[in-house]
Amino acid sequence: MSKINKIFSICAILAIIGNSSCQKNNSTNQSVKPPVPDVSYPLVSVTVPIQFSANNSEAPVHIVGNVTDNSLKSLKMQVINLLDSTIIFEAKPNVLGKKGYTFNESFVANTSNAIIPCSLMIWANDAANNETISDTKFVLN
Repeated sequence: MSKINKIFSICAILAIIGNSSCQKNNSTNQSVKPPVPDVSYPLVSVTVPIQFSANNSEAPVHIVGNVTDNSLKSLKMQVINLLDSTIIFEAKPNVLGKKGYTFNESFVANTSNAIIPCSLMIWANDAANNETISDTKFVLN
């Protein structure tokens, strides 16, 4: 075999090896799929208080409902006096990593027979930072 044939043979072998290794890398890269982004927002359901209901301020006011998502991160509840924007009640239960959480809170806000319009605000965040805000209006009297 001549010197030129040997060089040609070596180049051909290297080209075949190079192509096969590139094909293996390409097939490996093609099999890796990017993660699917979380586009679902937490679902908040409030059963008590009922929207636009009246509640006796001398008795316990109940806050009942649930929040669901594939991976919750945080939950915050506030009852806000709509006349002066003061916070009457606040709770921040630990929901980190949970798929669902049922809340059942209560508070007493003696308003001395005054009629106070209120807003129950609930902020629910999931691990992908999707946020749901729930607003339920009711009256204390």
